[in-house]
Amino acid sequence: MQNGVRTDESPNGPWQFVSGPLSANKAIGVVGALLHVAAWVTAVVADLSFGAKINGTHAPAAKAYWDYGYFCLLVGFVVLLVVTIMHALPIKMKIPGGGTAPFLMTLFIGGALISLMLTVLQLMAIVDGAQSDFLWIDTQKFETPEKRTDELAQIRNLLLLTMTSKIYIVQFLRNNQEVKRNC
Repeated sequence: MQNGVRTDESPNGPWQFVSGPLSANKAIGVVGALLHVAAWVTAVVADLSFGAKINGTHAPAAKAYWDYGYFCLLVGFVVLLVVTIMHALPIKMKIPGGGTAPFLMTLFIGGALISLMLTVLQLMAIVDGAQSDFLWIDTQKFETPEKRTDELAQIRNLLLLTMTSKIYIVQFLRNNQEVKRNC
């Protein structure tokens, strides 16, 4: 270690960065990394699926919330991917387990939290199922009111899935910070 930056090759693999100091136990590091990655991928895919259901012309508020939320989520996700890939490469400078710079942690956690807050607001705005700036379902597209109800249920389920995933993302990141602090 030199000036707080590890310069040797990582004996524990790329999950050292993703799952923090717990990666000293290889099995725990791999499980932690897989769960962490699964939470990010689920949030990104569920959010993208929800975004595809938004009609920006008839529900401009929903589109604005989704645009800002998805952008913030992607900033954290892309930065995390870049740092993880750099950590996995055979280069001399490595981030020590749990030693991620505060500004990077802010991008990861802040992006997920901003996106989470906008998802919660979006979910609250559509809870009654009425057409609004936050929800517009083309009733002509569905033969029966039940089909519209099914579409609304799918939208709610996507929002709940992405919300849950974002909560897990924040917890994984915060727990990694806390474990490092207590080591």
